[in-house]
Order: sequence, then structure tokens, then C-alpha cells
Amino acid sequence: MKDRPSELFLALQGYAVLDNVAMPVIGTPKQVNDTYVQQIVMDAKAAIDKAAAEPLESK
Repeated sequence: MKDRPSELFLALQGYAVLDNVAMPVIGTPKQVNDTYVQQIVMDAKAAIDKAAAEPLESK
């Protein structure tokens, strides 16, 4: 059993769920250390914006 809520539960509550997504953090070691959070947030926002732009399909 998982120690966290299932992805399906979170999705049904209206949360965006990013599963098995790659979020590269690039730069020199100092840049990576100094901008890690900002880069991850930008990666997540880009993924969510892309998903929101896609039409939802119902089958």
C-alpha cells in the first residue's frame, strides 16, 4: 500500500498530475544549485500549460 494519495484521487479532485515526466535542470553546478526550484516550477508550468491547451477526449 502506498503512503500517499493515489494519482487518480488527486486528478478527480482537479489537480494536475504529472506522471513519469522529465524535468531537466540545466546549467553549471552553481547555476543548477541556485536556480533548481525556479527551473522545476517553470518545467511544471510548461507541462501543465501544454496539457491545458490540448483538447480533452471522451471515449
